Amino acid sequence: MATKRQGGSDGDVHYWYVEELTTQPTEVPLECGLEYRCSMKNEIVLEITIPNQTRYLSLIGKIGEDLAIVLDQYEGDRESLACQINVVLTEALANAITHANADDPTKEVLVRINISDTELAIRVFDSGHGFDLNKVPGPCSDTDILDDKGRGIFIMRSLMDSVEYKKTNDGNVLEMRKTLC
Repeated sequence: MATKRQGGSDGDVHYWYVEELTTQPTEVPLECGLEYRCSMKNEIVLEITIPNQTRYLSLIGKIGEDLAIVLDQYEGDRESLACQINVVLTEALANAITHANADDPTKEVLVRINISDTELAIRVFDSGHGFDLNKVPGPCSDTDILDDKGRGIFIMRSLMDSVEYKKTNDGNVLEMRKTLC
């Protein structure tokens, strides 16, 4: 099994791409400028560290879209999957930047996307105090219907198969999973 690891920087955004190859890979350029290899029976791991600023939301959403478009193993509607990944990444990052990291420009957010033959896992790491994901009211709860809290979590739960928020050694991680087959 071969391992390919490459990294780079696009201004303030730093990324690493790691791939475990078990079959002949196919070179796949992403529209956002990153490249990776895609083949069956491999795992793609993309790590991106971004400054704690909302101006990077569309860039990270676009990277997620590009990954979905080129997934050979996904037999469903890739355009729909691309849109879903963009939305959940944008919502998760907005929450991490604004709520967990309190818009502190000295902090960073780590995004890790793992794609296997059967599953997509997106992890967004923050350094905030954390919260109980299950105590956030949905947009249709008995609380103030005009309150905008909880909509992002509701959307993420609607688009992904599972959404969990856990403590880590250095903060917290929001983990979202979706079955690909």
